[in-house]
Amino acid sequence: MVILKRHKWPITISLLLIIIIGLITLYSVTVGSPDIIKARNQLIFVLVGLLIYFMVSFFNGNNLRYPLISLSIYMICIFGLVATLIWGVEIRGAKRWISIGEQFTLQFGEFMKIGTVVCVASLSAWMQEVKYNPKKKFLIFLWRIIKSPWLVSFVISLLPAILLALQPAYGTALLIMVSGLFIAFFSDKSKVRSLTVLSLCVLSSLTFFYFFSFLKGAGKIYISIITFSLFVLTLLFSMSRIKINWKTVIFSIFIGLLVAFLVRWNVLEKVLLSYHKERLAAFVGGEESAIEFQTRQSIVAIGSGQLFGRGFGQGTQTKLRYIPDYHTDFIFAAFAEEFGLIGSFLFLAVYLIFILLLIKESDLVEAGFPQVVVQGITALLIMQFAINLGVNLGLLPVIGVPLPFVSYGGSSLWTGLILIGIIQSFERKTKHIVEFAKIRGWK
Repeated sequence: MVILKRHKWPITISLLLIIIIGLITLYSVTVGSPDIIKARNQLIFVLVGLLIYFMVSFFNGNNLRYPLISLSIYMICIFGLVATLIWGVEIRGAKRWISIGEQFTLQFGEFMKIGTVVCVASLSAWMQEVKYNPKKKFLIFLWRIIKSPWLVSFVISLLPAILLALQPAYGTALLIMVSGLFIAFFSDKSKVRSLTVLSLCVLSSLTFFYFFSFLKGAGKIYISIITFSLFVLTLLFSMSRIKINWKTVIFSIFIGLLVAFLVRWNVLEKVLLSYHKERLAAFVGGEESAIEFQTRQSIVAIGSGQLFGRGFGQGTQTKLRYIPDYHTDFIFAAFAEEFGLIGSFLFLAVYLIFILLLIKESDLVEAGFPQVVVQGITALLIMQFAINLGVNLGLLPVIGVPLPFVSYGGSSLWTGLILIGIIQSFERKTKHIVEFAKIRGWK
């Protein structure tokens, strides 16, 4: 009974509503076709996932702060990624899944989100708590660099990002890298310093980029001077407001130089595959391509739903399979076509309530590791939701990012449920305040 009382039921109820909407949408877009098996499989995924969700929520989430536990979870996920590259099933030129039986596959790239979030938060908290007093100044300098949450985040996120890029799964790799940076930001005690460092990195990137552009052609010198001036002004302002030493400046310039180098010499163009280049070209208004056609069909489907939608199971764009990946990446477009603007607003309202509950929960849990984990998970889900919605609306290039708790797929659903279960596993700080009050004899 105590566990049930501790459970945050508003989060669970809103989560169940989102999952039910996803099940209804999958059944609606597959009814009357052989793909109806996807809706049945998703129902099995939901039942198993909810069991896992409640089991995780009943554990004590503070145990995850121990590096041995968090690193074990991280290494299991890394082993899964390596196993996927060796024994994985190749589908449409990508090797992201491990086959389990004839109908089911497992995607360790999704589970890697759990390992990264937990490991970065755990090691950042542990490095801040551990005290090390070397006698030599060089060792002190080295220790201060190592215990930086930004460095911890970069090191922990880099390995899975590389393994995911080899599959390739650039969307998941991007989510893992950015979520690690979010956790580093939440772990850093000085948020102002973090924002200043990030702004210095961005401005220095622009400075070097325009400088290199000027070396290759005329007409860039004025932009270079303006950008460099902004960089200097930001640097002077930040040094006068907070304590930023020369190491921070060198780090910012190094990151800026690295980013400018990657952009200026088209390093990404050599890494991206042909269909990734097509997606970017379609997004910036390049030549007609299949990717641009798919994005347009998604927008057409959303618009054809009008106010009240075409009705349950009546979406023509979906039934005729004009919408690409209608059950995963573009499931919002399929939903909007059948349930219209009113249904889309109701769906977004439920999702917004769910996100607001998670944001509120980050203020109610204990400060430190629990709060950083809750904030990191919330930021990850918000980012994934925003990217998927932006792709469906044509506001972002096509990235293979599913809509959390709605898109078809057991690995994605289970990952999201485990993450929310971890949030549920943390006790709220008010409980300790009440217990302390009782000890003191306060009412």
